[in-house]
Amino acid sequence: MSKKETIEVYYDGSCPICVAEIDELSRGDRDNALSMINCAGEDFASALPEGVPAQDDLMRALHIREDGQWLSGPEAFARIYERMGMTRMAGFWGSRALKPLVHSVYRLFVVTRPLLARLGMARVVRWFVRRELRHKASTPASRSSH
Repeated sequence: MSKKETIEVYYDGSCPICVAEIDELSRGDRDNALSMINCAGEDFASALPEGVPAQDDLMRALHIREDGQWLSGPEAFARIYERMGMTRMAGFWGSRALKPLVHSVYRLFVVTRPLLARLGMARVVRWFVRRELRHKASTPASRSSH
């Protein structure tokens, strides 16, 4: 079986909610499936490689690049969680039936991130991702693959 290419995850390192989720995903990434890239800061903007979306776009919504293809927002989350073996989260973010709702909620989240961060949403996100990683680890398919 060939090794899958690493997914580059571009996130806003100035957002406590984003950092909480990225930290938990990094802890659970035992196969090095994800390469986390913090888009916050002048050093990132000054070294922006060709073909990478503008820093403002990368900071506005989570982006990933896999096999040269870019995804953002809910589609990016679905792919990350799928790759991590977190099937419940992948199913939610990637659901065709829920797509209009998921996109609306994500757009609302993007504009309310500062308020949500002040209200402690980072702790909720950290707890939820940890819970999903524990669920993944407890499933028979996951235990047999490690």
